[in-house]
Amino acid sequence: MGNPLTVQSDRRAAAAPRPAANTETWLEDRPTADDSTADAEAAALREEVDQLRQVLASRGAVIDQAMGIVMALGRLPADEAWNVLRDVSQRTNSNLSLVAQLLTAWAETGELHLGIRIALEEAVRGREAYAGSRV
Repeated sequence: MGNPLTVQSDRRAAAAPRPAANTETWLEDRPTADDSTADAEAAALREEVDQLRQVLASRGAVIDQAMGIVMALGRLPADEAWNVLRDVSQRTNSNLSLVAQLLTAWAETGELHLGIRIALEEAVRGREAYAGSRV
C-alpha cells in the first residue's frame, strides 16, 4: 500500500484534452434577445422595482408610527424607542415590521398580543432604568 500523502497520477486525467488557450466569452459574442423581448423585460423589472420601493416606504412609515407610540408610552427619545422596538422583535422572535404593525393596530383597536405586550413592557422598563442611570 502506498503512502496516503502521495498523490498518484491518473493516466486518464493526463490523457484528457486540454481546453483551448482562449476560452473567454465576451458579451459581444453572446446571442442577444430581440429588442421587443428586452424592452418587455426591462419594463417588468422597472415595475418590480417600483413595487418594492412602495413596500419599503410603507414599512418605514409603520415603523416610524410604532416608534412614536413607544416614545409616547415610555416617554423615551427616538433612539431609545428604536431600541425598544428592536428588543421586542428579538424577545418575541418576530420580524420588526410585524411588531410595528401590531403596535400600530394596538393604538387603533386597544388589543395587543400578550407576548408582544409583555416584551414591550419589559423593554420599556429596561430603557427607563437605563435612561435613569444616565442622569
